Amino acid sequence: MNGRQAKIPWAEVASAYFEGEAPKDPRARRGHSRDHGSDCKQVLIALVGAKEGIPLGHEVFEGNKHDCQTVGSIVREVEQLCG
Repeated sequence: MNGRQAKIPWAEVASAYFEGEAPKDPRARRGHSRDHGSDCKQVLIALVGAKEGIPLGHEVFEGNKHDCQTVGSIVREVEQLCG
């Protein structure tokens, strides 16, 4: 952070898996499962918020992305929108 206070004090990534092939959502991919459903396709949902617990933004990502790719992306986007 280089000595500056974080503008986005919290971020969370969750996964949601699909029962079936999920052919209509191109983001549904096989990846690391937090729900022990590694045979299922999933998406990742990143949520960032203010220190008061107020959500500032969210984004849905492909299920095979690593957390470091999702959190960084949504934090940069919200910081640009919120200043």
